[in-house]
Amino acid sequence: MNILLETFKRYMNTPKIGYALHLDGPWGSGKTYFVKNELQKVLKKDYQDFKLIYVSLNGIKEVNEIGENVFLQILSPTASKGYVVARGTVNLFKNLIPFGNPSDMDFSNIDTKIQEFISSKNLDKVLLCFDDLERIDDSLSIESLLGYINSNFIEHNHVKTLLISNSEEMEEKAEFTRLKEKVIGRSITFSIKNEQVIYEILKNDYSNLYSFFEKNKEVMIPIFTSIDKLNLRTIKFVCDIFNEVFESLKENEVFKSLKEEELSDEALINIFTCALVVGIEYKKGTIKDLEEAGNKLNPYNLYFKSRPNDQEKAESILLIGTFVISRHYAYFDSIAEFIITGHFNLGKLVQEVKDKYNKESEEETSRNIVESYYDYELEEIKTCTEIVISAIKNGHYSPQRYPYLYTVLKEMVDKGYVEIGNLFDIVHNGLLYSLEINLKDVSPDIERALERFFSGNKDQDCNRLIQMIKEKMQKLREDETISNVELFVNALDNRDYSNLSQLANTFRSSANLFEHLCKISFAKRLLIMGNKSIGLFNSILNEMYLRIINASDFHHSEIPFIKELKDSLLQQLDSRDLDRLKKDLLNEVIKQLDKVTEHVNNKKEA
Repeated sequence: MNILLETFKRYMNTPKIGYALHLDGPWGSGKTYFVKNELQKVLKKDYQDFKLIYVSLNGIKEVNEIGENVFLQILSPTASKGYVVARGTVNLFKNLIPFGNPSDMDFSNIDTKIQEFISSKNLDKVLLCFDDLERIDDSLSIESLLGYINSNFIEHNHVKTLLISNSEEMEEKAEFTRLKEKVIGRSITFSIKNEQVIYEILKNDYSNLYSFFEKNKEVMIPIFTSIDKLNLRTIKFVCDIFNEVFESLKENEVFKSLKEEELSDEALINIFTCALVVGIEYKKGTIKDLEEAGNKLNPYNLYFKSRPNDQEKAESILLIGTFVISRHYAYFDSIAEFIITGHFNLGKLVQEVKDKYNKESEEETSRNIVESYYDYELEEIKTCTEIVISAIKNGHYSPQRYPYLYTVLKEMVDKGYVEIGNLFDIVHNGLLYSLEINLKDVSPDIERALERFFSGNKDQDCNRLIQMIKEKMQKLREDETISNVELFVNALDNRDYSNLSQLANTFRSSANLFEHLCKISFAKRLLIMGNKSIGLFNSILNEMYLRIINASDFHHSEIPFIKELKDSLLQQLDSRDLDRLKKDLLNEVIKQLDKVTEHVNNKKEA
């Protein structure tokens, strides 16, 4: 940065300058930020009489637009938007009025008058900055652009001029190389170390973050310097995300309750590194949604995805090729959600922080070491393996951990790092115990997660463990459904409208209400209910089935069970001595069941 500033000062100190200074570098490298901040500071300090006039050439179609923009900046930098609208209105009137311009509005020489105004001004104390040379409209040649700037500002008026571009992206690169010798006296390749740019951004735009980064600079600087061609726009995007997270966490009681100061800093560094990795990959287009982020950036998943024999590889070069980042990286689903969807779930992040950073038991610490055994010494691995095996036997870990632990331990055994007799039996029996005592802690999405993480897994023993979890979860859902059906029937009998409505909603998009009604002999129970409850059941059938246009999409598989319930009701009517009113009401239910059957069968008939 010092070399850049020295070159700039020499240029500014040269009287009657006859050439432009050129700043060249890739998009997002911080050129514009450098000019608007660092060069502006130099102007205010050493060249107080000078005014910086910044003009973006992005999308310019005619050279006269350059004069207009300079004109606007001379008037007032804040006037540009209003004037551009006005100029657009002028052009619109010129095109739409067929009988000439109104007598009080002379549009005919507006471009000439703007140029005369500029020429009449003393621009000796102006630094013109023209940015985005490579982004001019295709209809405007680089030769016309440079010719206009040179003849109107540099050659005759000796206006100090800075041109900014990414020459590698120029449509007319060869032509620019030829022409720039006539206009540009010195080209400077913009190259500033990542940490310099980032620290300047933090100091100027994120004062609350600056002290944290400064305090942890021994960790943060290697993270910044490890990323090649860091894009400034992406960094500002990541800093915006982290700044909101940082401010929110500072006021959160759970986060403040973390006992050790180092632990809090460690969590924040991990969160920032996660935001950095996810932000860069998102801006590159490597990830487009949360599922893709989980597949490619969650280390738990990458453990499987990065194996040499797998077809799908981890695509984040930052994680698989940058040691310092992977060392400080932890995946936070809430951060990925914030970056990809724009929704920041503070509660979810706090829970993730609590789960990751609260003081761990010996069993959890040992598990973390075993799962990342390649980072530790063999003796420590062996000691931790013994603790993990004991914890597995006691059902200490959540059920979803067991297939993963089995895979890691088997790998360690196969490589000869540890010796474990009857490994599968140990994990199998431990999982059985864990499924009994830890089932309440199992995530409802566990089956989908296991399917995603272990897709393509060919280890039969590991798949047996997964199947055990799936069968247990299926049984759990079955028990929960039966419980809900019982509650539903009781609410119907007692005409508990509030609970009845809530319970009915649990079956609206599922295909198992009638199946379970048959299992609990609902036909017999309906016969002994009050007439009002029987009528209420008819109304529920109408709400849940007949009023749903696409009911066949959800309930077609229920047809055999609807017919079974109908047959049971007919049998009960024939065998029971009921009063005429109740029989009529039950016959209405049977007719309603026929209507439901016909309605949900529409899909097949179509």
